[in-house]
Amino acid sequence: KDIDFLLYYRKHKNKESFFPHQFIKKITLSGFKIDFIGDKLNIKNIKNHGYLKNKDVQKLQSRTKFTIASGENIYSIFTVECLTNGVKILIDKKYYNQAKFLKKEFIITNFKENKNVLKLKKIK
Repeated sequence: KDIDFLLYYRKHKNKESFFPHQFIKKITLSGFKIDFIGDKLNIKNIKNHGYLKNKDVQKLQSRTKFTIASGENIYSIFTVECLTNGVKILIDKKYYNQAKFLKKEFIITNFKENKNVLKLKKIK
């Protein structure tokens, strides 16, 4: 798999507070290859694909190692599709209590701690 992270970003007032902007900046500085779909995000060293057809999203997912489950809905369609395409799902520990199904599929982390980025390099 040649994409380290594939993330779905939607600029929306209800979603914005759940999106881990600082964690994304940390992982880009750590050398991870990060691709985005959805709304454009202005962060250096990422690739924005924009809005894609579902078939194209699934092709990207099949090439991806990790994604991040959004705290506002950890079972979004995007997350579930990632699971079916073999993508590992990171979830911030403060949202893990929302996990009722497929708990073993989530990698619990703390998006605020730098040492978690180093752990990801080992999983990679």
